[in-house]
Amino acid sequence: MDNKRKRVVVTGGLGFIGQNLVPILAKEGYFPLVIDFLDPSGIGKITGKWNLIHGIDYRVVTEDIRNIETVANLLEQEGPAAIIHLAAKHFIPDCNANPLETVSINVDGTMGLLNIAKRVGIKKFIFTSSAAVYKSSNQRHKESDALEPIDIYGMSKVAGEWLIRSHSMAREQEGVEFVVLRLFNVYGPSDNTPHFIPQIVRQVKAANIVCHGNLETIRDYVYIGDVVNAIIRALKKNLPGYTRLNVGSGKGSSGKEIIDLIAKLTNKNLLLKKDPGLSRATDRNRLIADTHLITSILGWEAKYLIQDGLKQLLTQ
Repeated sequence: MDNKRKRVVVTGGLGFIGQNLVPILAKEGYFPLVIDFLDPSGIGKITGKWNLIHGIDYRVVTEDIRNIETVANLLEQEGPAAIIHLAAKHFIPDCNANPLETVSINVDGTMGLLNIAKRVGIKKFIFTSSAAVYKSSNQRHKESDALEPIDIYGMSKVAGEWLIRSHSMAREQEGVEFVVLRLFNVYGPSDNTPHFIPQIVRQVKAANIVCHGNLETIRDYVYIGDVVNAIIRALKKNLPGYTRLNVGSGKGSSGKEIIDLIAKLTNKNLLLKKDPGLSRATDRNRLIADTHLITSILGWEAKYLIQDGLKQLLTQ
């Protein structure tokens, strides 16, 4: 491990979660090595924000994680202590429309990265999975629940988890740490994907009309600041073997409740217009995390209530 700074690879580090995670990692004394294949024209806007933060240092490498030899050579040179694997194709309608690319990035990319980690001798691998591995349930989801995804994205995350489990068994005698974090519905600043909350916020900021799909589904919305905190706790904690943890607030909100909160926070009378094109052909009625395990292992729990997180987002 680097005596000056502990190098940590962050794949997909220019995405929504990575944009929020990287500067916090740097402030915590780590040296983030970001690997992302974002169009170079978009990188400056992100790193420009990071550069405004005093005293942080990082490196961005524009590369596709599926280019195994290039990535392996890079990591052999850098000697990182850990990998935080965020890179994924994740917007579900896009995944459903492009299943082969989804499998290539989310499954083949993960498999290649696991093989690189073994080759280079990296001792910690944190993988961001998803609540999409679960089926709908009236009960809070526990980590021990059966994995029953209903779409290609969820299936790709299950496959990633299986690959990680397989590597954990193969490297059991090496003391390697494999951590799977099943993220529920993450929201907050820098999410440019048309997920439900950012899509509603953009519409409300532009006008008083909100086009929407199904508002009855209940989701566990967890603020990005809490998610970053969970990832860093998992990085710092010694967790030999294989660990899987839910990352959620433990509370559910319907789409209608979210819109009502946003209307209240912005003091707007919103006109709601249902758009059938925004409703998904396959969806789960209810997904809420049971967070007892992550609290007991990492001492983590979500700090932001949904109204507080929305307030933070609306002020950005």
